[in-house]
Amino acid sequence: KLFRDLLLSLLKPIAPMKKPPHSLSFTLNEQQQHVMNDIYKDLESNETSIRLVHGEVGSGKTMISIMAASKVVNNGGKVIIMAPTTLLANQIYEKFLQYTPYNIGLITNSNKILKEDTDIIIGTHAILFLDNIDNIKLVIIDEIKNGKMKSQIRCITKK
Repeated sequence: KLFRDLLLSLLKPIAPMKKPPHSLSFTLNEQQQHVMNDIYKDLESNETSIRLVHGEVGSGKTMISIMAASKVVNNGGKVIIMAPTTLLANQIYEKFLQYTPYNIGLITNSNKILKEDTDIIIGTHAILFLDNIDNIKLVIIDEIKNGKMKSQIRCITKK
């Protein structure tokens, strides 16, 4: 399936995208489709779940995060994404601004872009010091293991 078709079939209600998905120059591979299906099953269940998505740089982890976060926000929840460095938090923030229509916040030691109606909060460990964040349905922790180029994303969902 094309990325656009998968996104449209899984998101209900479907939010308009700032950049039309059909303009993306790639399709999700079989593994990425499998991961998205598993994450959506987790999001639709009433159980808390923890999922690990790992891969090399450029393997599609951020797009998987965007799709999962979109599902949550479209259903009225909020999302927190925590990155290990300010640089990575800024990169993720820019990608979310590029591909989603949501109110995105950025919290790092050097930046605090946060409104009351923020849907998705992206940042470093500075996120841990925020107060009164209600309705969090998905937490994504992006981490780099052992200084290698492999990274992983942990998705934690709670109904």
